[in-house]
Amino acid sequence: MKNRQFEAVLIMLVTGTLLALYSYFKPVISFSMLKGEIVNVGFIPFEKLLTLGGFSVENLKADSIADKLLEKVEQDPKIAAVDTIVSSDLFTISKTNGRGALDDFFAALNFETPEKVVRIAHYGDSQIEGDRITCNLRNKFVAEFGGEGVGFVPFEDIASSVSYTRNSSDNWKRFTVFRDKLKNGSFGLSGMAFVYHERKSAPAESDSLEEPKVVETKVIQGATVSLRLRNKYSKVTIQYGNAVSPCKVVVRKSGTDNILGKTVLDINEPFVEQVIDLSSNEKNITFSFSGESPLIYGINIDGTKGISVDNFGIRGHSGNGLLKIEKSLLAKEIKQSNTRLVILQFGANTIPGVTSKKMLDYVAKEFLRLFNKFKQANENLSILVVGVGDMATKIDGEYTSYPMIPDIRDAIKNAALESGCAYFDLYEFMGGKDAILAWSKKGLASKDGHFSPRGQQIVADEIFKSLNDEFKLFKKKHQIHT
Repeated sequence: MKNRQFEAVLIMLVTGTLLALYSYFKPVISFSMLKGEIVNVGFIPFEKLLTLGGFSVENLKADSIADKLLEKVEQDPKIAAVDTIVSSDLFTISKTNGRGALDDFFAALNFETPEKVVRIAHYGDSQIEGDRITCNLRNKFVAEFGGEGVGFVPFEDIASSVSYTRNSSDNWKRFTVFRDKLKNGSFGLSGMAFVYHERKSAPAESDSLEEPKVVETKVIQGATVSLRLRNKYSKVTIQYGNAVSPCKVVVRKSGTDNILGKTVLDINEPFVEQVIDLSSNEKNITFSFSGESPLIYGINIDGTKGISVDNFGIRGHSGNGLLKIEKSLLAKEIKQSNTRLVILQFGANTIPGVTSKKMLDYVAKEFLRLFNKFKQANENLSILVVGVGDMATKIDGEYTSYPMIPDIRDAIKNAALESGCAYFDLYEFMGGKDAILAWSKKGLASKDGHFSPRGQQIVADEIFKSLNDEFKLFKKKHQIHT
């Protein structure tokens, strides 16, 4: 019996040694199965056999960061998540002729918010859709500088919002710069546009016990959008364009015939902002449209002064779709809406596809084109680029960061600084390579890079803190006293 046990242990040792050696010299065996099919059997690389179960240096760094972030938030959820945890080089502001990339926005924060609305446009993909991350940014800005409402509200979207409930009639068509082409590039500032189509009314029901009569359905040229709002607001504005015939809009308290306000959209211009005066600012409201649909860009629900932060998230978008917006239209939308800061948070959807220097160069050029387009649209516009975060993929059977994330991060950062933008390094904020594993373990994100609600709060808090700290330096530099 002892001899058999010894032989078994010896066989296991010899086999393990041979497999380890084979994994070092040739990590994949290929052999032919029936019908000529080739099967590849992969082995764990030799160097990984020596570190199985352990954290890399980057993992430990990210693990420590995540712990400190959680501790900070749990102590007081209302304060910014980070004080001394993050180094200052994560936030870089390019300068041109001594002027910082965010100076125009900071000037608007100081001098314009007491009298009118200063808008921030937050662009991104599924990471921010449905007002995720953006709602936390909005809460921070409003608490510091005043403001009301939820900003931009689309008429129809794939994702529901965390800030309001929307119920739209089923005849709305949504166009986005990610998937669609519109004549003359007629998209709203959000990168979206909406129209409604004719629909049929439901057949009337007969209460008679006799044989029911056939009731013809009517074709209705109209649509509805009902909203259940959570935030206080005092102003409702519809953005639209190209009205070829009058379109009537009636706003009611939802579920009643109580009319709160009405207007007519009848201006045949590419971009129009039309305020609807309401008799009372109800939280449950329904918009009813009748007549031929113009091109509608959305509704802004906010106040008359302070900050308004718009969420422009489009699932699957890599950012370059915004290049489709017609140049002069974009300029008019930015100026007329008084959008003073654009936050561009893209890159996650490019990560899996960037596997070569050629693809990396293409991505860098597209981002440079995007940043320059917004810079050229309005000379008083400030731009903050939020870089890519960490994302995991499986390599040799283990989750680890996509190999080219640092290169993508550098490409986006270089393009941002070259075009005169500010840059926030989300990848380094998280902890660098394999940080996503630590954030996932702590419940702050999933391995595909999407942040959990708590992770969203932490990221938004740090972006706000970085901006607000720079704003204080701006005021000190220009001797502005409040």
